[in-house]
Amino acid sequence: MKTPSYGLEEVEHHVTIICNICLGDEEVKGSHNKEIVYVLVGPEEKKFGIHKGLLCAHSSFFRAALEGSFKEARTGIVTLSEDDPVTFEVFKTWLYPMRLVTERNGQEGPCSDHRLCRLYVLGDVYGVLHLKNAVINALHGGKRTLCYHVSYIYSNTSELSPLRKYVVDRFCWSLQKKFDTQPGNAFDSTWAKDFPQEFLVDLLIAKDKLPKTLDYHDAPFRKDICGAYHEHLAGEEKCVNVAF
Repeated sequence: MKTPSYGLEEVEHHVTIICNICLGDEEVKGSHNKEIVYVLVGPEEKKFGIHKGLLCAHSSFFRAALEGSFKEARTGIVTLSEDDPVTFEVFKTWLYPMRLVTERNGQEGPCSDHRLCRLYVLGDVYGVLHLKNAVINALHGGKRTLCYHVSYIYSNTSELSPLRKYVVDRFCWSLQKKFDTQPGNAFDSTWAKDFPQEFLVDLLIAKDKLPKTLDYHDAPFRKDICGAYHEHLAGEEKCVNVAF
């Protein structure tokens, strides 16, 4: 997928804005605005050229690698041999217009749930909080429970991951709503045999915390996505009215 073909002035203006927001030192901001660094991704080391300012502004990992005493700061090259080039390409595209899109048959379109989950993990590994928040928004916009991606999520995120919490909440509220309309009020174990045990434990704990009188509009993903599932730096304002 090609990075959107913005004019040079548009790109530099965008980079300048992001650097001004996220980087404090004026000299550092100025040097970052036009400098290009290269990220080599995957076993075949696919090469991505990206403005240093964007990477350092959004990612704690790249900020440490490119501004510290590591060799990457001298060479301007970072190698990520175990990462997926397709996912990284979507990340690169997101950096410029701040939109999560992918390309299918030469046409730009929304990312699949599979790609979004991989993007979240990439954001988790490399400290890109705004990407993780954007993924949560995109997943919720699809209003799906992500049942086919639970194993991947639990294999690649930590115990306190907001993505885990989101998936558990969606499952818990959706299943309880379904079971409330059927005889009995218990979880049927037959559908759960392929899920990670850790997820099932989290699901049962969440179920026990559900209000006795269930109102779907009180679900955390219906009221305040940002407050329930986003991550922000200390002192950073919450997102405005992120609810569905």
